[in-house]
Amino acid sequence: MSHLLPVFLLSSLSYCSCFMDFTCLSDMNPSPGVSLPRGDTFVQVGSSPVTLTCHLNPAHPEYLSGVRAIDLAFQSNLTILKSKVMNETSISSMFIPTVEGVTDISCIILSDNTVYRPLNKGICTQRMLVGHPPSDISSFSCVSSNWESLNCTWSEPPNPVTTKYETHFTTSGTWAGFKRCPARDKIQTMLQQTFPPSLRMCFVNYRTIPQYRHVTRRYVFFFNATNSLAPGGTVYRHTVDHFSVVRPGPAMVRVESMASDMVRVEWNISREMTHFPPGLVQMVRYKSEWFPNMWREVDTAHLNTSQESFSLVLPGQLLPYTLYTVEVTMMTNLPTTPPSLHSPPVLSSVRTQPAPPPRPPTTTLASFEVLLSGETSTVTVYWQSLHPWEQSGPEFTYTVRWVGGQSSAPQKLTQSYAQFTSLPSDESYSFSIASSNSAGTSASVATVSVPPPSTTTTLLPRSVTKIYEEDDIFTLSWLPPISSDLVTSYTLFWCLSTSGKDRPYQCEGYLDWKTITTEQLNGSLSHSLVLPITNSLTPVFQLAVAANTATLSSGMQWTTCTVKSDRGVTTRVSDVTVDTISARSLVVRWRLYCSMRTGLVTGFVLDFCRLDQETGSCLAGSTDSMEVGAGVNSLEIGELTPFSLYQFTIYVQNGVSPLPGHTPHKVTGPPSHPVTTKTLPAPPGSPPVSLAVSQVTSRQARVSWHQPAQPNGKICKYMVEVRNLDKNQWLAVKTVEPNKMEESMVVWSNLTSYTRYQVAVGACTFSPVRECGLCSKIEAKELFTTPVGTPGQATSPVVRLVNSSVVEVEWGTGFQLGAPVVRRWHLSVRRGAQDSAVVTSTVARLRLDLGEVMAEAGWGPGCSNNSVYLEYYAFSVRAEVVNSEGDVFTGPWSDQTVQPVNCTPVLPWAMLVLVLGTTLVVVLAVCACVYCSCSWFREKKDMMKKIGGELDNREIIVVPPPEYLPEYELQPQEEYLESDLEEGQYTVLLRTHKNSSSSQDSGVSSQPPASPPGYSREDSGVSGMSGVSDQDREMSGYTRQDSAVSGFIRQTSSIPSVGSGYISMGESSAPQSPVSALGKSEQAGSTGPGYSVVGHVEPPSQDYVPFTAIRQVKKQNHPGYISLGQVSELVLQPDLVSGAYSRVGARASMLGVNRLEEENYKEPEQNLSESDSRKARPPRDSLETVVKSSTKELSKCPHSRDFTYV
Repeated sequence: MSHLLPVFLLSSLSYCSCFMDFTCLSDMNPSPGVSLPRGDTFVQVGSSPVTLTCHLNPAHPEYLSGVRAIDLAFQSNLTILKSKVMNETSISSMFIPTVEGVTDISCIILSDNTVYRPLNKGICTQRMLVGHPPSDISSFSCVSSNWESLNCTWSEPPNPVTTKYETHFTTSGTWAGFKRCPARDKIQTMLQQTFPPSLRMCFVNYRTIPQYRHVTRRYVFFFNATNSLAPGGTVYRHTVDHFSVVRPGPAMVRVESMASDMVRVEWNISREMTHFPPGLVQMVRYKSEWFPNMWREVDTAHLNTSQESFSLVLPGQLLPYTLYTVEVTMMTNLPTTPPSLHSPPVLSSVRTQPAPPPRPPTTTLASFEVLLSGETSTVTVYWQSLHPWEQSGPEFTYTVRWVGGQSSAPQKLTQSYAQFTSLPSDESYSFSIASSNSAGTSASVATVSVPPPSTTTTLLPRSVTKIYEEDDIFTLSWLPPISSDLVTSYTLFWCLSTSGKDRPYQCEGYLDWKTITTEQLNGSLSHSLVLPITNSLTPVFQLAVAANTATLSSGMQWTTCTVKSDRGVTTRVSDVTVDTISARSLVVRWRLYCSMRTGLVTGFVLDFCRLDQETGSCLAGSTDSMEVGAGVNSLEIGELTPFSLYQFTIYVQNGVSPLPGHTPHKVTGPPSHPVTTKTLPAPPGSPPVSLAVSQVTSRQARVSWHQPAQPNGKICKYMVEVRNLDKNQWLAVKTVEPNKMEESMVVWSNLTSYTRYQVAVGACTFSPVRECGLCSKIEAKELFTTPVGTPGQATSPVVRLVNSSVVEVEWGTGFQLGAPVVRRWHLSVRRGAQDSAVVTSTVARLRLDLGEVMAEAGWGPGCSNNSVYLEYYAFSVRAEVVNSEGDVFTGPWSDQTVQPVNCTPVLPWAMLVLVLGTTLVVVLAVCACVYCSCSWFREKKDMMKKIGGELDNREIIVVPPPEYLPEYELQPQEEYLESDLEEGQYTVLLRTHKNSSSSQDSGVSSQPPASPPGYSREDSGVSGMSGVSDQDREMSGYTRQDSAVSGFIRQTSSIPSVGSGYISMGESSAPQSPVSALGKSEQAGSTGPGYSVVGHVEPPSQDYVPFTAIRQVKKQNHPGYISLGQVSELVLQPDLVSGAYSRVGARASMLGVNRLEEENYKEPEQNLSESDSRKARPPRDSLETVVKSSTKELSKCPHSRDFTYV
């Protein structure tokens, strides 16, 4: 019943509202109401519920406006608490303190969702603080810094009910008493620093009041905690072991290096800790610069804890030229001291002294690479670098020498390899490698032996491929070498590239390797390597393989590409180039050295597309893809658009999974970096568009167009042509520069009216060399017709004179009429400079009576001047047309046609002149023929008389030939070379003078021959003779011709011998004729064959043949005879050798047969050269010269010199 008493009292008071204070806050007057209990209420957690009431102020406008208790409520953190109505002005609710914390509760007037109370409205607020009685502090700790001060800190537990802690401390001793900690602000002023407000601390030193007592072994702290729930408070005690919380000050440390492997450390404790009763424990550790996270502890158990200074030597084998860092700390020699209370660490560093490197770099049998270049080679020697801590001194380097070489130093030297160039390719090499620094060189050297390159080439592994499996797992795969039967093991190399670049860049990092026998590989040519993990996020390892035999190695074969497996990622092709061949085709080339690796790369995928010139993205529908096999490294792509941007990317298809247990699969790797190129320009592929002809008049037209849809390049000009279809004639071509705007245009002038035209526009683009020469044959064409307009100039009329007063005039219509038809023709007739008239007509032919024209035009009479026989009339014509609007257009006058008109009848002078000229020519021709005939007849008659008279008195010996002898005809030789004859080898026919012994001046000797009958000596004047052979003498009745002119005579068929009209070539005898001009004999004193001897004829007692018996014979003469009928003309030359002569020759097949023919001498033609003239005729010497020459030659002849000149 006790808990209902407050409720009853409150209810009773509510009825006496006039005695109640409705003030909620002091600054709210009047207040709309009040909630009880007012303000902050402290409640212990877990205690009984607290009653809350809210009362409206009856005097407040809110109440007067109609607000009642039913409109009130309690709200906590936006939550409406459950309440009940006590009366029309008050409500009540219960607060249960189950959870520690602070709760704000408000009494509000609920909203009625009207314009008067749209929102909740507060009346009064109160706060409920739920907490607990005071509790002990936490995290109490004290630290004495260098035994000079004491600082204790703690933490007060949180409590919603405000709690106050008062701190006191005391020390041992009778008069110590309780002391308060110094004030915070005084500490901050003394220490010149600020502490956070939340820090609870108690700090004392020698300057504070109370002072710090460093000799006291124990401090006791008391904390009195009070709050509203425990007003009397609670006291808590904490004891501090003073010496165990002392933190010594830093030591003073000195280090020095006495040798390359020795470091001494010396240090002293702080002065304040000199007489510290428990003593100090020393702690020393050190580390090297090569292992910065690896500290080595030094054993200090033997050191006295009460000493002030210490010294020791760092234990272990120290590295030369290494920076060592030594750390010295100390702490109290009490077991209760926490490890954190050691003195501040003091670090000191020193570098050991340098020493020569302990060893050379590590090499293996295969740590070299040979590259052949013709007759020389480049050898690169690799080694495993010394670790940095093994370099042992400054200026570290490697000394590499070619053992036995002329130039022992390498051309390039790094920390990982040495390169020797221009070495003979047919020798083996040996290289020594040593380590050196400023202190000296390593005691030993490493040696690398390189076999002759001709031996190692066949041992090199092929298509070495690096397969990426995991972050630190690689699989090295290769094809066997050519000489794989000799291989006993393989050495696998890996090198961490310091530059982060893969092959073909040289690796300058740390090289390592492992050797695997062929038995361990068990037929497989791939091996997985677990490489060391580095600090780099993307380490690059270069891998290589070498094949080894029992005695030598092939050297290192580096990988050329990386294939990623088990991640759906394959090799990315990096070397992609595009060669532009033409405007519509190009060649894409790429290189992937491992593409021939069996089972790895199975093919390539080439993707390309045409790019938009503005956005750079692929045009819709232009993307294409092509696949090729693994061995292909280029691909030609055609049917492209000229002058367009194309983008190419290449993917690698991988079908390999080399790890055991994995299923082979085919994946496509990432694309290569896109390569963009533009095809070459070409002539436009389409004509200009939107070709239009506008503003057409009878004289000009405007032609406009737009750029072609397929320009295939940058348009440099347009070619505009206009064709006159009526005349089938092209007008001049105009070149138009492209307009920067979309439309280009040209105004074509000088057109003719009512003419059909065709305009053609073609475009040209720049060539790759920036020449405007790529013109398209595709043209845009448009037809148009000019309207009716002024006609062109008519053709000159044709005027025909009918009689002296009537003319017929006609003109053509084949010119530009300017309209479909001519309305009328204007014919102008002019006489002189004054008289003119115009006649109109609708047809192009007109007959005019000049008399009527003169009468109508009022001209004067014609032919008024009697001295003038002609009058000139000028005729010209023009056309007149009209258009549909009725406009009349008249063309220009044609050129005048002048027609003369006779005043009197005209005589036929032309006919008279023609007849007289023809008659005169005929008469002259007849006279010339008669004269020529008479002259020819007279000449022939005189010649025949002369020959007849001479031949009537000529005596010719008739010698019948032997019947059994064949006859021959002498023919002239086609060619005769004077140079073929030796000096003196001429036979000259001497013709007699008029006063000779011959009875007639005929040129033929009438003296009887002195030689016996049957012999005849011929003189041709051409053949050289060297005598008569014995054989010729034995053949009676035959004459041997000079062989020096063989070929002059041809044999003909024999004919019967005729008794008359022939001269018998009798039997041969010794030459007795005095007319012989002998050549050189074959042998001295003998007569050689091949000569014709003309001797003396028989006495005139023999019979003669009269001239009348001589008859003309056929061309084919009988051999062995001279036909007198063949003589066409006798040449009489008293003093000179006649041009008529006989040529005597002999055939080898008819030995001893003489063929003689006399031929006329002909003058050489004018157009022959000098040499041809000499060949065509013999020399013509004087008679005296010939006789002397002949006499000289005959003096050499053994025969009788009796001869007679004829």
